[in-house]
Amino acid sequence: MCLLILILVIYNIHILNTAEIITFSATLFNTPTITNDSIFLNVELSNCFSSCSCHVQTNKTGSLVPVEFFPNTTRGSVHIKNLQPYTWYSFNINCSEVMTTKTYATHTDVFRPSSPLNVEFLLNGQRLQLKWKPPAFPQGPIDEYRVTVDGVEVKPPLKNTKLSYVMNKDYVAGITHTMNVRACNIDTQNRTLCSNPKDTEISYRQNKTISTSSNIASMQSTSIKQILFMLILLINILVIM
Repeated sequence: MCLLILILVIYNIHILNTAEIITFSATLFNTPTITNDSIFLNVELSNCFSSCSCHVQTNKTGSLVPVEFFPNTTRGSVHIKNLQPYTWYSFNINCSEVMTTKTYATHTDVFRPSSPLNVEFLLNGQRLQLKWKPPAFPQGPIDEYRVTVDGVEVKPPLKNTKLSYVMNKDYVAGITHTMNVRACNIDTQNRTLCSNPKDTEISYRQNKTISTSSNIASMQSTSIKQILFMLILLINILVIM
């Protein structure tokens, strides 16, 4: 009798399945749940017959954040906040009835970059050129640059490898031109997030110049007039004497 009970116990031990983590990802109904500063991680367990509890840790050093399970299910989620834009993170999940842990790695979404640096005008031959350097805080790969000339945006946007723009007309002295350049990222929701155009707004004006020959002619004319005036003044003095 005891032998039969022992056999049944051993048999039951073999047929019982241990709890497992079958889902641990940042996707819900095939839709990403990642923003620029937070991530929703979805969790589902199997064979969890008692009250299971799970915790998620960020980069193996962050605080443990508990998974909130839906009532009477083994499905739940955890919201990890205060993350940096466009940064890789790894998340480890540890559950009370699961012998192994799982890791999920991903990066946060892009965000609005800071403004381009060292924006300046150059007169390159007869054409006005706007130059700049990439932003200090790109918050993403920088998908494109958008240049505005005298209130009109240049189409199409410039590629992220372009760090200058040359006007398509010769510059006319005495005319003022105002330009700005924006660095832009496109997030996973297809939104274009650009830097502040006011930070890079710059104007250029070059006054009309008088040629050297004209200056010399003007100086010569002035000198002759002065000499004639002095001669007339001297003659008048001699007459009076």
